[in-house]
Amino acid sequence: MSDVVDDAAREQAEQRRQSQKMEAMGRLAGGIAHDFNNILGMIIGFTELARSSARETAPGVVTDLDEVLRAAERGKELVERILRFSRREQVVPEAIHLDTVVADAVRLLRATIPAGIDIRLRHEGYLPPVVGNATGVHHLMMNLANNAVHAMPQGGTLEVALESFAANDAFVRAHPEIQQGSFVLLTIRDDGHGMDVATRQRAIEPFFTTKASERGTGLGLSMAHGVVREQGGTMWLDSEPGLGTTVCCLFPVSGAPTDLRLDLYTTTPEPRKTVMLVDDEPSLIRLGERRMQDLGYDVVGFTEPHAALEVFRERGAGIDLVITDYSMPRMNGIELAREFHRQRPELPILLLTGYVEDFPLSALEASGIRRVLMKPITVAALSDAMQGALAQH
Repeated sequence: MSDVVDDAAREQAEQRRQSQKMEAMGRLAGGIAHDFNNILGMIIGFTELARSSARETAPGVVTDLDEVLRAAERGKELVERILRFSRREQVVPEAIHLDTVVADAVRLLRATIPAGIDIRLRHEGYLPPVVGNATGVHHLMMNLANNAVHAMPQGGTLEVALESFAANDAFVRAHPEIQQGSFVLLTIRDDGHGMDVATRQRAIEPFFTTKASERGTGLGLSMAHGVVREQGGTMWLDSEPGLGTTVCCLFPVSGAPTDLRLDLYTTTPEPRKTVMLVDDEPSLIRLGERRMQDLGYDVVGFTEPHAALEVFRERGAGIDLVITDYSMPRMNGIELAREFHRQRPELPILLLTGYVEDFPLSALEASGIRRVLMKPITVAALSDAMQGALAQH
């Protein structure tokens, strides 16, 4: 009897150590993300500015700068992947056009996968927007396609299909994790070596893989499944040895209106607005000033929150929008926003952060913060957020 008790105690102690280890990894990942995202923000921002200048004067340089942006985007995705597995990432579903996200991923795949694999994209003429997260769907596509490529070492066909799907009563009974309604079905099919029953049953388990250790971590299908479930959908797969594998991902149709697909780079707000930008990184202040000036805004930048407050007390009536970093010495972004909000409750405020925090909605509302933006952010996403906040105001 004592042996059983000792074994149970040891198991509980091991579980506590494992939990503490994962919590420590999460804190480490958050710290790395903050510093790395600031660096990536500078790389992406100044590269976008250089690319804009080179478009007219040195068209050949644009191609090289595009490669820099692609490399920075891969770095951003790596940070997001670390945060997802450390359970520190806050996934915010929104209305997205799945066909656009999937088409972008397919274009990237065509440039990176072996020439012996033919990628075919098939979809209906119009598909309604779905509830999703564009970054998560992009990761899902990359992971599922990577699995399919490894299953076809001699080459083959990778088919990606999108179509409308109605979940009826019989389907819901077989998949109780979803409700009846309208969905968009994403199917990724390969004609590789397939899986036997035992492998298929374990395929979605984290860290389960049939690949050599240097070729896979066993996180691809598990991540894809997590992305779909986070966004209210479901995923299943069908595979037979020698007949390839089909992975089906179901995303619920969104009832929310979506923005028109406009070229944000050419949109200039009228009349001209004044933005106060606060960030303790001088390089990010210089970058933000140039970006916003190019978009048609007047900008006043500060690297010290208290200095920004002093100026706001004197000329706050002339400020139309505040954008503040979250992590700053002596006063964080929410505390600073609360001071602005106390003086001008109607003032729209955007919060930038390189950390991934689960900010309480009540704290954001009490500080007048309209949106939380993750670093690094592109000029298009920044412009979209600013116009949205000013339009609400």
